[in-house]
Amino acid sequence: MAFWKEKVDKSDNLKELQRFTQKVQEGRLCKSWDTIKDLQAVIYPSLINEIRENPQQGWARGGGEDNTDLLKQLNQIRQEKETLQNQVGELQAELQKHTCTQVEGLARMDEEFEIEVTEHDYWNESSQTYKISQSWDFWFSMFAEDLITPKTQNEVYSDLNNLIHKILKNTDCFLDTTSFSTIKIQLEALKLITISQKSFLKNGAIYEYIELTPKGKQYLMQIKTVKSKKEEIAT
Repeated sequence: MAFWKEKVDKSDNLKELQRFTQKVQEGRLCKSWDTIKDLQAVIYPSLINEIRENPQQGWARGGGEDNTDLLKQLNQIRQEKETLQNQVGELQAELQKHTCTQVEGLARMDEEFEIEVTEHDYWNESSQTYKISQSWDFWFSMFAEDLITPKTQNEVYSDLNNLIHKILKNTDCFLDTTSFSTIKIQLEALKLITISQKSFLKNGAIYEYIELTPKGKQYLMQIKTVKSKKEEIAT
């Protein structure tokens, strides 16, 4: 606060002015001056010293403000974006791995498919081939009946042969491996089963596992469950 000596009130208000001056000086850096040159000499070094010892954003030129916090936030957002992009890429790759290519013109489940069964005559060292034709619904129900939990390909093939033994009442009959492969591929193309390779920890061997998809489980329940013979009464 600057006061010209010749303009200072000499009346009874001088005490009020002195109290005001004292109050303004409390807690602030103040220096006295007598002439304009003295004021200029005091102000300039004081500003330079304050800027150097106590820099503030207000001292910076336009566009040079401190953006440290903003830059940190932008960098964090960039890192989170890269992480999410990597996760999306991994999920897309995993989805592509387990997604079967859509095959057009697949046989309907009510259409029939013919398999070959070979009967071995061990005493005469001969064999005879039979052909059995049934609907895909029938083969799927046989194939998936014991697939509530995942099984290896060999286990599924053995289960199928046991069912054929019961149907034909002949334990010397075995499903042709080509017919088995066709059934497996057809059901996978229909997205009723999935086939994956898993490692067995004890011996390190890799086995091919077959399991029902959610669609396969739902379809199996549809064709295997017992439906009510009573007609529903309309309400």
